[in-house]
Amino acid sequence: MVSFLPNGIFLVRFDIKEHQQAVVSNGHLLFDSKPVIVKEWSPDAELIKHDVKVVSVWMKLFGLDVKFWGKFIKSDVATSRRAFLRYARVLIEVRVDQRFPEELKFYDEIGKLQVIRVEYDWLPIVYTNCKGMGHKIDQCRRSGQGGKVKRVWRPKVVVPVQSQPQSQFVPATPMSAAAPPPTGNVVTGEASFPRRIIARMLRNNSGTSRLYTPGGVSFIEALNLSIQKGRGEMVANERVIHAKVLDKVRNKQFSFSLVYGMNKPDERVSLWRSLKAYTAYVSGAWAVCGDFNCLLGLNERIGGNEVVHDDILPLRDVTDFCQLQDLNAIGSFFTWNNKHEVGMKIYSRIDRVLVNTQWLDIFPDSFANFLPEGLFDHCPCLINFHETLVNRKLPFKYYNMWALAKEFEQIVRNSWSMVVVGSPMFKLVRKLQSLKNPLRSLNKEQFSDIENLAHVASLTLQHYYRLLVGDPLNKDMCDAERQCAKEADDLLHARNAYLMQKAKEMWIEDGDDNTSFFHASIKRRRMRNRVYQVFDADNNLCTTPDQIMNAFENFYVSLLGDAKPVSPIHRRVVQAGKCITHDHIAILTADVTHEEIKSAMFDIPGTKAPGPDGYSSQFFKDSWDIVGNDMVAAIQDVFSSGQSCSPRVLLKVDLQKAYDSFEWSFVLDMMEALGFPRRFVSLIAQCISSPSYSIAINGEVFGFFKGRRGLRQGDPLSPLLFTICLEYLSRVLETVQKHRLFRFHPLCKSMGLSHLCFADDLLLFCKGDENSVMLLLRAFETFSKASGLKMSPRKSCIYSNGVAEGLIKRLVDGVGIQRGRVPFKYLGVTISPKKLSVADCACLVDRVTEKIRGLGARHLSYTGRVVLTRSVLLSLHCYWARIFILPKTVLSKVEAICRVFLWHGSGASNGPVFVSWEQICRPCKNGGLGFVRLHQWNVAALGKYVWWVQIKADHLWVRWVHVVYLKGRSWDDYTPGSNTSWGWRKLCWVKDKLRMLLVGAARYSTSEIYGQLVDMGSKVVWHPWISTRLIIPKYRFILWLAIQGCLLTQDRLVRMRIICNNCCFLCGADVKSHEHLFFECGYSRQCLQALAQWLGVCIPIRDAFMWWVRLKVRSMAQKQIIGLAMASLIYRIWWARNTSRVELYVVRPSKLCNEIKGDVLTRVRVCKFHIICSRARQ
Repeated sequence: MVSFLPNGIFLVRFDIKEHQQAVVSNGHLLFDSKPVIVKEWSPDAELIKHDVKVVSVWMKLFGLDVKFWGKFIKSDVATSRRAFLRYARVLIEVRVDQRFPEELKFYDEIGKLQVIRVEYDWLPIVYTNCKGMGHKIDQCRRSGQGGKVKRVWRPKVVVPVQSQPQSQFVPATPMSAAAPPPTGNVVTGEASFPRRIIARMLRNNSGTSRLYTPGGVSFIEALNLSIQKGRGEMVANERVIHAKVLDKVRNKQFSFSLVYGMNKPDERVSLWRSLKAYTAYVSGAWAVCGDFNCLLGLNERIGGNEVVHDDILPLRDVTDFCQLQDLNAIGSFFTWNNKHEVGMKIYSRIDRVLVNTQWLDIFPDSFANFLPEGLFDHCPCLINFHETLVNRKLPFKYYNMWALAKEFEQIVRNSWSMVVVGSPMFKLVRKLQSLKNPLRSLNKEQFSDIENLAHVASLTLQHYYRLLVGDPLNKDMCDAERQCAKEADDLLHARNAYLMQKAKEMWIEDGDDNTSFFHASIKRRRMRNRVYQVFDADNNLCTTPDQIMNAFENFYVSLLGDAKPVSPIHRRVVQAGKCITHDHIAILTADVTHEEIKSAMFDIPGTKAPGPDGYSSQFFKDSWDIVGNDMVAAIQDVFSSGQSCSPRVLLKVDLQKAYDSFEWSFVLDMMEALGFPRRFVSLIAQCISSPSYSIAINGEVFGFFKGRRGLRQGDPLSPLLFTICLEYLSRVLETVQKHRLFRFHPLCKSMGLSHLCFADDLLLFCKGDENSVMLLLRAFETFSKASGLKMSPRKSCIYSNGVAEGLIKRLVDGVGIQRGRVPFKYLGVTISPKKLSVADCACLVDRVTEKIRGLGARHLSYTGRVVLTRSVLLSLHCYWARIFILPKTVLSKVEAICRVFLWHGSGASNGPVFVSWEQICRPCKNGGLGFVRLHQWNVAALGKYVWWVQIKADHLWVRWVHVVYLKGRSWDDYTPGSNTSWGWRKLCWVKDKLRMLLVGAARYSTSEIYGQLVDMGSKVVWHPWISTRLIIPKYRFILWLAIQGCLLTQDRLVRMRIICNNCCFLCGADVKSHEHLFFECGYSRQCLQALAQWLGVCIPIRDAFMWWVRLKVRSMAQKQIIGLAMASLIYRIWWARNTSRVELYVVRPSKLCNEIKGDVLTRVRVCKFHIICSRARQ
């Protein structure tokens, strides 16, 4: 709507706030090539025509060389894209009364005078009588009206904002949440959001509201915080408040946003858009907290509607885009409830504190404390900055990078040469203790600042490379460069070993250092593992370090350090089953050899947590030639004498497990009853009863107490001993099965099956009558009295079908456990007699997205994402896929998340893809990335069960299938009935699908069957040459895209309707296709020719890719080096293209070629290539 006002003023009304903001933010509007002054209306605006002193004028600079084209206040599209090179057309601001030059003169970088002709699209016409503009003399309404009084406009007096130390809260001017946030002063050439003040600034006047403490001090002042009061420092609207805050104590500044999400999803869209827009203006630490009215996880609501994956997508999309994560929180997990009666109550976690990685840099130990809600429906939240403890006593820990030092071997030899008198175990322990101080000194001297040392060494090496490019035959410089390369290589390997050990990310094997990813993982682990407060046994809150340590120590002393009286086992029941034979005894009592001990030690991953002495298995691997004999002698002495020194165990806080409750006497009695030899039982007794414990909390070790019971989880012996102990439960249940009142489950009677046990997960089966249930529970009670293992009534459930409600109620009340509903979780998967629904598999999709969010994956390069997707994300479904046929919708959603993550670094964004998913899922030798198609792999994995049934494998499940379903019928001709379960019918469907593939199969291979279910494509000739170790991994990925012509060049972007301009950013040509970029473009052709000259080869322009693949040379190393140079060339050209598109400047070809040469020389050094042709060396 447009309204006409006096004095030549137009009032324009917009229906959409974003359109109004776009017009205001543009700042320069032209109608009929004339400027229009645009201002935003407000109730107190004076609608008068102001004198114009400055206007915007388009001018053309003819003959201006493209190298002088920089950033302007504003330029037209053709100029910014270098599409029209005859002149540069820019918008400038001029005073209306100034002189407008017709040419510009200046000296360029070599001192040559440049004269540029200037042409203006329009110039203001100013009449001296009225000082107005835009009209001629005969059109001036003031001409000849000198007798009238001249109206003079006086500017409104504005009180300037005073910067005072007091900080205050003021009500902000409301605005639409969809509008982008303020930015203060305009940055020339980069404006994409409105450059204006959206809210009133903080100021001292009578209208200012303040918060006071009872003592009369400002609330903000009491916290030693101040909200800064500059242009655009505080912004508010009805959805969010943004502020800049200064922590006066720590002198640290951060951004802080308070949000409120509306109840309806569509009303929260504006909030998400506002947060994403504000991200562009946050350069440091940022925290976002408040009531989001949206969930971030499937487990964040109890009661009400079930949480589905679509409910958590909006907030996850925001956290991925803004690079935010949950701040470590304590207190109430559910932050809101509806205050209804029991049965109608809903608990949810809709309040949270989100922070970015910069926040964790300046406040590494901060956390959010959600207090009890009291009379409110929301929990109040306090953010605690929590000072990091200083001068802590840190325990000794062996770092794998120490072995890379030249002095490492000599330091170990010196400590190992000392004379120690005593048992072999005593000698080993004393030598390890004496080695700790020298290793600490080594760390202090050479590795105390490993990251900075590696960075400096890398810069020094690059300096030598630049010098060698100018003087390649300088012998002294070559020797210095060779020595510097070796030092840089050692330091880079040490840095990566340190970061990988700290981050504990085992899936990544090779990549582009991934230092930012490792740092993000370390920060996340540190935040997650930190303990800030805990309730002790008396429900007292412990917050100080001493209180926390005492609470943990008391808990574990009562759990592990206090033996409970138990009943003796019934040996007759145990010996009624299978026992140890003489052949078994001979194996168990055989001497332990040197090779067995070494093999067991080298099978332990070197990145595992160290033992109680701080030495990990990697230390013994690194120094086995020195310490191996003493290690073997100590272990052999333990097996021969049955005595050992008291080791200590470091425990990380965890929930109480079944392993911790076993009594040692029960374990030993069971072994004796089963017939284990006494010598072997004595060795086991020493292993489980000798440990003493210390506890590690927040990186500090404290406490010491003797263990009295329990099996340590993580010990290789514990699962075996646990199985022996549960064998007693099985034999007690077998005795119960013979009772005259016991009745089997209808589908288990023919097999005599009453229970299934996997570790500490137990399922008991019986007929739905009271006697059978009580007999099973009494059998478990007998086992409990003998072993010390108790049932947890809160976690135990009764599931029934076809049983009277009265009987179920009596069982639930009598036993004290709750009634369960199907589907339920067992061993991590959903158990349901019906068809598996998408909602049942929501947790699987959530695990994939959580993995992406939890690994700091946004810091990964393309190569890192490929490795993560292939080895982790696409493997998360494997456990489920080996049990069920998963819904195609679920598998498609997982593939979609992985596809988006691969190309865009998050699991919730959308955008263009470079290569089709079908091509990506082909083997690497066939031109793909080796990903798998999930549905086909699901079918191939379940085919193994079909094959087992076919060959009648000796498995409990196979025997059950033959007894219950087949009943002597042929498996090939079997057709399932309509009354069979959904899972069994789907397995029969798999049988029909794989019928021809399993005919006469002597063995089953999931990978081979999968290969026959999908289109694997054909082999490509270039794969062996781009997969060599010499090519830098992140370069290899871009090379893989370039060879297939799948880079997002201008022509592809135009076809996708992402852009409309198809000009080359490097040379200014009108076409920008893949063929043009490689290597028809003058820029890229110049780089290719320079590289060919450096390598001493002739590379054709039109067939450069396949020329390298088909190249025949004498030395394979020479061909690999040429391939490395080609990969670096393609990567650098693509990088230069993207840089010119975003930064609007072009890197000089000579500089790009120097970077390529540095890449080649550095990579050859890092990979320790010893065979290098002299031409490549130059």
